[in-house]
Amino acid sequence: MDTPQRTFGLRFLSREGIYEKEKPFIADQLPGLPPLYTNHVYEEHQVEIRDLRTEDFKPTLNKSGFVFTKAKIDVSDETFEEDATVYKDYYPQVENVLRKLFPEYQELVFMNYAIRERSPLFPVEIGAVVEDEQPSKEVHVDFSANGLHVFLEGTFRKNEHLRGRPFDQLK
Repeated sequence: MDTPQRTFGLRFLSREGIYEKEKPFIADQLPGLPPLYTNHVYEEHQVEIRDLRTEDFKPTLNKSGFVFTKAKIDVSDETFEEDATVYKDYYPQVENVLRKLFPEYQELVFMNYAIRERSPLFPVEIGAVVEDEQPSKEVHVDFSANGLHVFLEGTFRKNEHLRGRPFDQLK
């Protein structure tokens, strides 16, 4: 099947010499440092993007790290205006979908969520204060090898029974 394609500019870490001496890093809001402290140097590359849902590609969690599924989730935009309605109305429906897809998991714990609504200032005015998180143009992973464990410490404090248990991250 022919898939519609688009070319889109994505930013990748450049092949700067600095990374021969130190690992790339980024830190948010550390005391005494600028709001975003990093040694990242980016290069933009044009990448062809295509809709994999129209391909014969069938990803699996074990092989590809993600899956596609179709599910009816009955919420409105207003659901996401308050945390309470996200937890009450949205999460239970998502949990039902995940339980059908992954019956092998005994427990599902939601870490967090983010509303991303593009500001007219994105991506022009770097550092501008905007209400919602903005889309990322950088190719990235959300957590380093240890970053997920560090992030989950907050979850473990609220759910002590999860401490020390093996886990998978479903995204």
